[in-house]
Amino acid sequence: MYSCELIINCCGLDDVSLSVLKGMSPLPRFIHRFQPLKPLGGLPRKDRQIVILDESASLSEEDLRASIEEGAKRILCTSRPKNLSEKELALWDDVWIKPLSPAMLRFRFQHILREIQAEKALWTAQNQLNQTIDPLPDLIWYKDLKGAYVKVNDAFCQLVGKTKEEVQGHGHYYVWRMPEGECAKDEYAWPETDKEVIRQGRTCVFDEEVRGQEDLRRLKTYKTPLFDEDGTIIGIVSVARDMTKELKFQQQILEIARQDALTGLASRWYFQNYMQAHQDEEHVACVYLDLDHFKEVNDTWGHQTGDAALAATAEMMQHNFPDAFIARLGGDEFMMVFLGDLSLEDLKGRVDQFIQDMAAYFHSSDRTKNLTVSGGITKTTENETGSAIDHLIHRSDLALYQAKHSGRACCVIYDPSMEKERRVSDKGAPGGVDRRKRLTPNWGTGCGPEGERDRRRQDER
Repeated sequence: MYSCELIINCCGLDDVSLSVLKGMSPLPRFIHRFQPLKPLGGLPRKDRQIVILDESASLSEEDLRASIEEGAKRILCTSRPKNLSEKELALWDDVWIKPLSPAMLRFRFQHILREIQAEKALWTAQNQLNQTIDPLPDLIWYKDLKGAYVKVNDAFCQLVGKTKEEVQGHGHYYVWRMPEGECAKDEYAWPETDKEVIRQGRTCVFDEEVRGQEDLRRLKTYKTPLFDEDGTIIGIVSVARDMTKELKFQQQILEIARQDALTGLASRWYFQNYMQAHQDEEHVACVYLDLDHFKEVNDTWGHQTGDAALAATAEMMQHNFPDAFIARLGGDEFMMVFLGDLSLEDLKGRVDQFIQDMAAYFHSSDRTKNLTVSGGITKTTENETGSAIDHLIHRSDLALYQAKHSGRACCVIYDPSMEKERRVSDKGAPGGVDRRKRLTPNWGTGCGPEGERDRRRQDER
């Protein structure tokens, strides 16, 4: 992955020692270049310098400073190591004691080469890690067993509003700006999620809420223990994705899916989910409503008039039936669902009053004066479970069908006899075809509202 040229400056070495060093093979990824020590103009960053100075060389400390790059390996060859003070020793990375045999010279030089190799490999690994994690949009952080952050990426710093220098070495409560009331006395106290990772000793996934520099953020966090060579846990690495915006968008999409755009009522999709969620309810009543002559009004006066009529119907339903779950199934069809043990006769009285109110409202305009509302009512029977939802929708639709054929602008309660009457009515249709066979089953075992609606449209025409 890397290549490095070692600039080796030998000053004062005898010819034999210099020949021994030049005869040594470089380590992998390294190149040796021997040259005299001279004032430096700056080495390329990928190059490293080794200075081997014999005590016989008459160079001042100033000359050495002017000739040696920062970070260079400085080696002193001397036969009088005991004469060196601590201050003098501090100038050197290694001291070779003369006389040096060729074998010892090679050994000492090899040791320096491997040290440089290890430093270069470490720098490369750290640089690669930084270049890998810093561009990522996900937050990444490493913590030791004390609970201190030892490494974080740019995304982490951006979220907490602190630099890497401000974060590293600090604990959870300082970094995440925990309120005073929540702060533990120990800044490095572990959050519960970290404790769980340590306890389980494996990767764990959490949904966490944290305090960013501006507001609360919701994270999907993957936390993994870090192990030492002997298998003991020495820390945790965490990768977190900020889900705040995504969850907000998901909620917005869900709201759009749940609500009918025109009327503000529950959508057909939400109605299906609502019914499935309450399929085990003991007492459920359904009221299926449909506008009479709606197609005629739409075709004559346009969709604007039709849309206004639908919106007015929805608003009146919400006002008159605050205890109901109300949905627009599509077109001019609505469904009201009531939970609890209601009297069908009482419910019919309320629906009849609503139908009268709507008739009066529609009659006030020349464009909608022919509009009325028809309805069908049913509720769960004793011990009805499992597919009761399909049965309810089917029975309420049969009752609505009966209302349509009883003169419209009325509400009918389902009766089992309607099943036989419907079959007879359908088989008496032109061509003797049972039209229910053409319906697409949208509701499981029953006839779908869309299919029933199409049949009623044909009947009206």
